[in-house]
Amino acid sequence: MQPITDYPVVKKFDMSVALNLTEEFRSAKWEKENRIIPLGEDFSKNAESVTRHLFSRVVVINDERSQEIEKFDALLTPKMVFVDQTSGVTVFHEAVLTATLEWTLKDVKGDILWIDSVRGEGRANEGNMFTRTSNFERRIKALHEDLFRKTFQAMEASHEIRQFANEN
Repeated sequence: MQPITDYPVVKKFDMSVALNLTEEFRSAKWEKENRIIPLGEDFSKNAESVTRHLFSRVVVINDERSQEIEKFDALLTPKMVFVDQTSGVTVFHEAVLTATLEWTLKDVKGDILWIDSVRGEGRANEGNMFTRTSNFERRIKALHEDLFRKTFQAMEASHEIRQFANEN
């Protein structure tokens, strides 16, 4: 899946951010009824995309203990905290895929500057044996759209992030 890139044009926060895509986040998956759906790779692509649309300087790292952190104003770490799906009663009823990401922005001393949880949903009919897979893929795509657009809005509207960026 291609990352979302058509975010609104806004004035970026003038600060350097190390985006910490942990192993746990990059390998995030949803397991239900012997079905494993990998989410981490697409979550990581979208996390990088949304971060690059909001901050003037971004470098992706994989470990917050990296020595590189001292070169940046802040460390931004996403974490998947929840994912689940409700099923439609029949093939014509809507199923809803829901995920929540927790975003934490810390300064180089490790103090939390901003933390927020963002919940996104993807909806499509349950589908029958012929449409179930394509409908699930539609839910996944809609989930990413909703989740990362809400992430963009939450960060862009953050007074705490704006204040920190203006002070540095």
